Amino acid sequence: MKLDTHAPGRTVEQIAEEFFVPAGNRGEGSTQGADGDSGNFSFQLSPLSRAIVEISRNDRSTVKNLADVIVDEPLFSARLLKLAKFSSGLSLQPSTVAQAISTFGMDHLKSLALGLSLFGMESSPPKEEAWQPAPAPVTLRQLWEHSLGCAAMAGLIAAKIGHPAPHLVFVAGFLHDLGRLLFYRRWKERFLETVSLAIEKSIPSVEAETLGMGINHPEFGAHWATHAELPFWLQQTIRYHHVPFYTLTDVVDAKTAKIIALVQLADSECENLAISRGGDLGECSGDLWTKLNLRVEDWTEHLQIIKREIEASRAVFGFDADGFGEPDDRRRAALKTRAEFHDPNGSVNTQRRGQIMDHTQKHW
Repeated sequence: MKLDTHAPGRTVEQIAEEFFVPAGNRGEGSTQGADGDSGNFSFQLSPLSRAIVEISRNDRSTVKNLADVIVDEPLFSARLLKLAKFSSGLSLQPSTVAQAISTFGMDHLKSLALGLSLFGMESSPPKEEAWQPAPAPVTLRQLWEHSLGCAAMAGLIAAKIGHPAPHLVFVAGFLHDLGRLLFYRRWKERFLETVSLAIEKSIPSVEAETLGMGINHPEFGAHWATHAELPFWLQQTIRYHHVPFYTLTDVVDAKTAKIIALVQLADSECENLAISRGGDLGECSGDLWTKLNLRVEDWTEHLQIIKREIEASRAVFGFDADGFGEPDDRRRAALKTRAEFHDPNGSVNTQRRGQIMDHTQKHW
């Protein structure tokens, strides 16, 4: 893997323009990546996703208009309903797409649907999900289960603390790692190398991505969310979900900061309790539990229930029902390394990071 030495000082748009070269200009076929018109940095969407976006743009569109488009795709609509039922705080569990739209709101159901569409609509398990002696550092199934686990956990905590809209926290949790999914779907090999680097060298995933790709997943995900016209607070959640929670109000309003903090808490706990794999290992979330006046011990069983429910739904979402076990040996090694390179409060040892970065640049 080669470092992107041109990354410093470049804007997200400049890097995106390089990535979003029309497929025809690269001799490639159509993919989940960029649209042919790279000048406005639009993204290629499936016909269904395009229809969803167009309907949401029309002020005259009704719930029925959006529902009709979605139900025309039976597999997608069934998965969208199943996904919505994982949300907490709903006065009514939606049994139809129209009910789901009414419950979540058109903009937020659109956001949930577009996020779901990025995972693909395969009706059978991807070949990559078969067990391998040396599995990849992260798979599509792991990204899926982490997104769903984070969404379910964040929504559940939000309901517990009396948040006025737990279902919107659920949407935020599901979409927070869109940038990682986009990397995986479009630049898989390059992305997986950054995941391995982050684990092996115990540096944050966003730093490994910036080193290897010139852009990190919060930036890239937010860029996609902007052009997919997701609500602004969701764009901010995606962009700032790696910002320390105690500085969030410096960049977002108080309401959005609270949603992001809930997503961060769910994110770290899902990772630490092995609800698949989303990002950095061994992050400390103790301060967040304290801030919310909650005890992590009271939530362990909730997380285990969520994990079992997600695993039981694998086949519904096109993954192998049995799956494969998480690589606990690799997880233990990563946690040990992280403990060595981090201070007791979870902050990175600056001197040690400098040594890591020097070593990385010499060997890439």
